[in-house]
Amino acid sequence: MVGRVESRTNAKVKHLRKLGTSRSYRYACKTFLCDGMKLLDEAYRSNAVIRQVFVEESKLDTLLAEREWLQSYPVFAVPESVFSSMSSLDSPQAVLFECEMNLHPFLCAPRMVLLDHLQDVGNIGTIIRTADAFSVSGVVLDGCADPYNPKTVRAAMGSIFRVPVMEADLMDAINALEAAEIPTYAAVLSDRAKDVREINLKNAAVIIGNEGAGVRNELAERCKNLIIPMSGQAESLNAAVAASILIWQMS
Repeated sequence: MVGRVESRTNAKVKHLRKLGTSRSYRYACKTFLCDGMKLLDEAYRSNAVIRQVFVEESKLDTLLAEREWLQSYPVFAVPESVFSSMSSLDSPQAVLFECEMNLHPFLCAPRMVLLDHLQDVGNIGTIIRTADAFSVSGVVLDGCADPYNPKTVRAAMGSIFRVPVMEADLMDAINALEAAEIPTYAAVLSDRAKDVREINLKNAAVIIGNEGAGVRNELAERCKNLIIPMSGQAESLNAAVAASILIWQMS
């Protein structure tokens, strides 16, 4: 059965809008906001827990006809004028849905990517997507932007439903990895950093630092250092690009 939401003051509209704008509200609810039919397809294929789906009413009949499985979920038709107010994204697509977070405890395993205070949601989403593409064991965040921000979720292109994403103190993570005999490398601009081409990362973990400040000194000093050699004039690589190169090296 399909319900209907007709007013911007409807409690469901307020709930979705707050999911899109408030990190604390997302974590209190343990759910997050996703947009677009592609993400909904990805969530369904990945067995994510979908709470409710909102569809712009002019697109509803077509979507229900093409995807009969949608009838297994609470679906609501929304007038275009109301739908546009439900998302904080600049160009919301014709489908919005609420999905449960897949929160993981810290996982101590080879092939981990550790993110140190990354603040760009696009970078985090891209790293999660790349981690999914190369079967990384997990992505660990310390002091980073929210992986469940709608812009991060959009950048991850469905990988947020599959990649174990967790939050942990990176010093504790390094200690745990060392105890498990998993080497950890920090990507840094340092004279003592070793050329990544000379390192076997297949059973290692790597740390990517903040977009401006890089990896914190106390972390860099605690583990081995590596560098991605460059032949041009750029001082450094974008964090997501650097992470992608290192993830590829892991594989």
